[in-house]
Amino acid sequence: MTPRQITLLMAGLLLAVPATAREPIIDMHVHAAAADEQGPPPLAMCNPMNPMPTWDQTLSWPEALIGYFKHPTCKDPIWSPTSDDEIMRKSLAIMEKRNIIAVLNDRGKRVEAWRKLAPERVLPGINPDDDEMSDAKAIETDFGAQEGGQGCRHRRDRYAIYGHQP
Repeated sequence: MTPRQITLLMAGLLLAVPATAREPIIDMHVHAAAADEQGPPPLAMCNPMNPMPTWDQTLSWPEALIGYFKHPTCKDPIWSPTSDDEIMRKSLAIMEKRNIIAVLNDRGKRVEAWRKLAPERVLPGINPDDDEMSDAKAIETDFGAQEGGQGCRHRRDRYAIYGHQP
C-alpha cells in the first residue's frame, strides 16, 4: 500500500466514525438569586476556604458574614457579579458551554427571564415561600399536581418538584 492510499484509508475511517455529542448534565438545584440577596454586591469567595470563617460574636451574625465576604483573606478571591442580569448571562453562558440543563428555583419573574433567554437550558422548579409550604390550598392553587400525581404544574407550564419529573 502506498502512503497516499494509507492516508486516504485513515481519512475514510475517521469520517466513518460518527461524532458523538456530549450528554447533558442535569443540575437539579440551581437558584436564580438576585445579586444583592446575600448582601450588597460584589461579594468575594476564597476557594478553597482556608481557614473556614469563624463568627466573632462581638458582631451580629449578618455583620460578621458580610464582613468576611467583603474583605476576603485570600490572594485571589472570586468576586460575585454585581447585577441580576450579569448573574443570568454568565450562568447561561457556562450552561451552554458545558451542556448543562438546570432545574431553576426562585421567584417566578426571575425564572421566566432565564427561560426566555434559554428555554432549552432551563426547567422551572418551584420555590414556595415558607408560609406557602404550610398552606395546602395555596400549593394546590399555584403548583397543582398533574393527573396521576406525577410532577406538578404552574399555570400553563410544566414544573419539576423535588424528585418528580416535569
